[in-house]
Amino acid sequence: MIAPDFLDMIARTVGRTEVNRYLEILGTRIVKVCNEMKTSLSVDEVFVGRISPNEFACFIVGADQNTAMRVAVAIKDTVAITEIAGGVKATASVGVAWFPEHGRTASLLFSAADIALYKAKSKGGNTVYEFSTGDKLSDKTHSRLMQKTMIEEALTSGRVIPYFQPILDLNSMTIHHFEALARLVDDDGNVLSPASFLDAAVQFGLIRDIDRAIFLRTLEVARTCLEKGERFSFAVNLSSKELEDDQWIKFVVQASAEAKLPLDMFVFELTETESLSDIQKAQDFLKEVKRLRARVALDDFGSGYSSFLYLKRLPVDLLKIDGAFIRALPSEPMDKQIVRSITSISKGIGLQTVAEFVENRETLETLRRLGVDFAQGYYVGKPAPQPLNSVEHLIRDMGLDNVGALQNRA
Repeated sequence: MIAPDFLDMIARTVGRTEVNRYLEILGTRIVKVCNEMKTSLSVDEVFVGRISPNEFACFIVGADQNTAMRVAVAIKDTVAITEIAGGVKATASVGVAWFPEHGRTASLLFSAADIALYKAKSKGGNTVYEFSTGDKLSDKTHSRLMQKTMIEEALTSGRVIPYFQPILDLNSMTIHHFEALARLVDDDGNVLSPASFLDAAVQFGLIRDIDRAIFLRTLEVARTCLEKGERFSFAVNLSSKELEDDQWIKFVVQASAEAKLPLDMFVFELTETESLSDIQKAQDFLKEVKRLRARVALDDFGSGYSSFLYLKRLPVDLLKIDGAFIRALPSEPMDKQIVRSITSISKGIGLQTVAEFVENRETLETLRRLGVDFAQGYYVGKPAPQPLNSVEHLIRDMGLDNVGALQNRA
């Protein structure tokens, strides 16, 4: 394993494309070294695979412990001599576990190897560590490893699914589109929110796999809705990693073409922009997205120091105002002024605004008075397995007979 935070730091210097190219070269070299050692050490077979963006797995058949450790050291040394760009080199932590002593199933064996890997990392990295049955991890680390396994199994079995939260047009008081929010169904059928798995997904480089799974499932739902005569638009998350991935736009275009759905049905919400390392590449990517008539939203606007820089340089259509300014909006004068300013700037440059965390009637009415275009939150509608296109509960709660009456009150 190569530390993802190290790769992200390098990406900010040389670009994500260069890091991806490095990982591809590294994978080829690891396979080559393993095949060479297979012959010289007389083992039955060596299988090498990339199991996440920054993790490789090697399964050695017919090797004793000494031989397997020699292969692990060779892999570590291969990483140490492979340059990323401009002479920069990485180091790797390697965990080793044995079959059947440390696990008789793939899941148990990988868990043991993961524990050994984290022991290697805790010793400063650039280390090979052999699992021992007496090894213990901190509760936090053990929990993260369990989350990693849970996510991987859910991705494999199709249990990463979207829940759809409605986004309300505050002018027409109709549902404008839905955001597809990631949920994970565990082995017992419980539906888990992102708080249960998102940090681990980012840490272990699985967030792109989750984004892809959500997009594919959202395409299925959009297709089903169309077949029923309902044409909805959907917002899906797009992390900074996808913005710098040459293959992502190809995946999006191919998947939407296979589903026979135009991309103008989608809004791509940019997340994790604080880790964006290649602005030019992001610009080119988003221009292509907009050429395909999809819309782009900048998420959590106002929460980072670089928000206005991204607003200036990235071709976006919507600003999602950070929830920190919305939660107490009716009673906080400063929040009102900030939201008013963001709305004014947005209108001045031709963008629309979305407010998240709208939890009550007072907040919604305040947003309408401030000129915000769209509202999202539990008061508008909770996330649900299927898109629910109704605002009758809002009309009833606000004591109005029709939408026109509500508009006249604005």
